[in-house]
Amino acid sequence: MGFAGAFRRSELVGLNRGDVSVHRLDGPPVRVRWSKTDQNGTGAVKTLPFATAYGGRTELIRLLRTAPAFDSYPSRGAVPPASPDSPLFRSIAKKGILSTTTLFGASIRRRATAAG
Repeated sequence: MGFAGAFRRSELVGLNRGDVSVHRLDGPPVRVRWSKTDQNGTGAVKTLPFATAYGGRTELIRLLRTAPAFDSYPSRGAVPPASPDSPLFRSIAKKGILSTTTLFGASIRRRATAAG
């Protein structure tokens, strides 16, 4: 998501679940409420491009229309509440427990560096 939308780390960690939606005919729109170049907080909407990993636009639209709602997390602990105001990217403890707090920008940098 970060590469496809050309997001800064600070923009990614600032996203909430309610900032991302599914659109039937276009890529998923993502609402960025604040960024380094928009310090007044005017906000912007970035539309992510469709990926070709599923075979093309038609297949991805079909997948989005038929996919079950995502309302749970693969966590070993109690699942924290997931309201539209909860962070989209949450930190996970070493024991696999999903946190209610957002990731840090440094965490994204470490994972991106490790991925090459």
